[in-house]
Amino acid sequence: MLGPHAVGGTEYPETVPYTDSFGNAAEQPFAGRYLVTQGNSVLVLPTISAGYAVTDWLSVGAGFIWGIATLEYSNFSEALSPAPGAGKQPSDSFFDHGDVKATLKATDAFIPGFVIGGLAEVTSRLDVGFWFKWMDSVDSDADINTESRYWQGNGKKNDQPCLPSEAPDCNITDPEDKEGHLHFPTPMEARLGVRYHHPRPGIRPRWAKRADGGRVRDPMSEDLFDIEVDFTWANNSAVDTLELRFPGRGGLEGAEIPVNGTPGGVIPGNADVPHEWKDVFGVRLGGDFVVLPNLLALRAGGFVETKGQDDKYLNLDFHVGEKVGLGGGATVRVGPVDISAAFQHTFYGDIDNNGVGAIYGLSGDATTSGNRTRQTVNGGVLTSSLNEVALGGTLRF
Repeated sequence: MLGPHAVGGTEYPETVPYTDSFGNAAEQPFAGRYLVTQGNSVLVLPTISAGYAVTDWLSVGAGFIWGIATLEYSNFSEALSPAPGAGKQPSDSFFDHGDVKATLKATDAFIPGFVIGGLAEVTSRLDVGFWFKWMDSVDSDADINTESRYWQGNGKKNDQPCLPSEAPDCNITDPEDKEGHLHFPTPMEARLGVRYHHPRPGIRPRWAKRADGGRVRDPMSEDLFDIEVDFTWANNSAVDTLELRFPGRGGLEGAEIPVNGTPGGVIPGNADVPHEWKDVFGVRLGGDFVVLPNLLALRAGGFVETKGQDDKYLNLDFHVGEKVGLGGGATVRVGPVDISAAFQHTFYGDIDNNGVGAIYGLSGDATTSGNRTRQTVNGGVLTSSLNEVALGGTLRF
């Protein structure tokens, strides 16, 4: 099993500790709640591939991908977005806006894609390889559930949002039909690599000696060390917008879905989230050193990747700042099985818009421009780091 170098689960607190100017400690709603409070995604990419050795020095391969994705995200929007008074700035106070929590669920059971690759032995010591992957966009109907009257006046969660004279679920909106539609592009990716390997006399394992005289390459018995450099490209500029639409009840334009428990709030027909990503380029350098032929190899490497986002579009779902990664690992051969383990730490460059963002939150208030908040909701700094551990095995026969 191979996990993608991506985001699987995200969770931020709905409230955070806060001390006011008088020294009073309290819990207040999380400032980033209009972006995301919780996100869970599962992406499975079953892939069937085949390779063919055209000659002793050239191999090619291709594979078909059947992707499956399930997504669940929660964030907040404003039920009301009142215009600020004269000489005042828009506010994100939950007192004024009556926050609504929304949870979105979507499943795309068929995301087709393909991979192609090739490996050429230019000389007895130099290899050149390439790889390309394309996948269709995640495109799916979506379920929406909203919960209004979410906060008490002191900023804590409201556990009794409905009056005794109201229905117990007066603040819940849960349309029976899948009223929404989600569309999110998947960037293409490509890699080009060059590898130098230094041969050594060795004893090849039994499985590497073919009776028909054909060749099987085995670096753990044939090489002393290798060094590889890879150049990578990701077409992240394809992700300009996460498209999320709610055309209305029964898919009818203009039949907006009302949000229960609010004074006239509706689910916006256009709930798109701008991302405006940029293409990302990277360089990866690493190598193996065979300490004990046919038994133990050690490796180390690192990578750098360019920034893939303008800071003003900072979001909490993905961190696409500059990246620097450092890793190491080892392979131990136990009979016909190679057991490999590795660790990598990735440093992320901060995404910092100095408090001036460009993303406006969603609002159920039709008096605003496009059902958006009157203030941007993504001003700040995003920092991150990542630790990855890998364990794998290869059986040869």
